[in-house]
Amino acid sequence: MSLTTFTIGAALFGHLAHVIGPRRRLFLLLSVFAQALLVYICSVLRHTLVPVSTGAVARATVALLSLSSGGQVALAISLGRQDLNTVMITGALVQFASDPSLLKVRNAARDRRVVFFAALLAGAFVGAAAHGASGPGWALLVSASVKIIVSAGFLANYGVRTRSVRKPGNGR
Repeated sequence: MSLTTFTIGAALFGHLAHVIGPRRRLFLLLSVFAQALLVYICSVLRHTLVPVSTGAVARATVALLSLSSGGQVALAISLGRQDLNTVMITGALVQFASDPSLLKVRNAARDRRVVFFAALLAGAFVGAAAHGASGPGWALLVSASVKIIVSAGFLANYGVRTRSVRKPGNGR
């Protein structure tokens, strides 16, 4: 079920990127907030309905999280960040470890992978602490909230960068 819903999420969000445009602010907003909404729904399901790890609610939670994860990977790919596969850390670690420019002072790809790994590791510890203190519903709530905060910062930065770039030959 998780692989199927992951694939459906990747297809839905990937085709949405093709229709709207992968680097358009509308796609970024829709993608990020739809993914966060799916995680918020999981939080509500796990916190208020059935806080156990088996049964229909647990399966629905897995399906919604897989759908959101498929969308997250489609977003990363549409932004040209295939090296930061947000579902599997191993790809980024292999790319980091085998980078021929690993020890160079200026290496944006290496730096991006280090920040990605540190953020993923920090998120794992925060999620584990939230889960241990209050259960899975709260851990999912923290996850979705952090996603919204980080995405808002990313979108603000993305908007600034795209406005300041001039296209050659446009006379402005």
